[in-house]
Amino acid sequence: MPPDNALLELEDMRVHYGAIEAVKGIHLRVEEGEIVALIGGNGAGKTTTLRAISMVHPPAGGSVRFEGNELRGVPSHGVVERGIVQVPEGRRIFPSMSVRENLEMGAFQRRASRKELHDDTRHVFELFPVLEERRKQAGGTLSGGEQQMLAIGRALMARPKVLMLDEPSMGLAPQVVERVFGVIRNINSEGTTVLLVEQNAHMALQTAHRGYVIETGEIVLEDDAKTLLGNDQVRKAYLGEE
Repeated sequence: MPPDNALLELEDMRVHYGAIEAVKGIHLRVEEGEIVALIGGNGAGKTTTLRAISMVHPPAGGSVRFEGNELRGVPSHGVVERGIVQVPEGRRIFPSMSVRENLEMGAFQRRASRKELHDDTRHVFELFPVLEERRKQAGGTLSGGEQQMLAIGRALMARPKVLMLDEPSMGLAPQVVERVFGVIRNINSEGTTVLLVEQNAHMALQTAHRGYVIETGEIVLEDDAKTLLGNDQVRKAYLGEE
């Protein structure tokens, strides 16, 4: 599929923090139905890229197109309304609200009906049964893994076309990481496109269809995920292999 048919496309996108150019004219595309991984070290520009797509920190230059329409100038809540929803690094759930209330907040922007709320909550509970068990608990009392599940579930309540995940494995035990990434694959198989930012490059590339490597604000490699897994440069820099 040619790039101009991409569901989400960044073209020469630049992001500034004051005088610092944090993202330096990157090109990236995500086609409908894909899982695309963006990997790189600390400070490479991964989170900044997601924040720019969400218009939380709007780009200083270039283009961000979704379904062929330019997003620059659209407020962040308008990006959510169009179908791009981000699960932020650090989860950022509402700690004093119950699990169910956190989930319902995810559907607030689209003003879901009572039936839609019920159906979507049931779907999240099917993906994450532990959340149903904890549905009356305050979000802040959950374990780190459960909070990550809640953050993903809350995002799904917005019925995203593109789900953007920022470091979903951060701070989680290996078995919990496996469970979370299993759900990411399930979400994708149900039709949701995924853009995944992740320092766990091995897990990200095992899960994704395609991947990009970003270093100091620039895309330095792009290929299908299996090819990147076998790339010597990637293996040495991001997979801890010689």
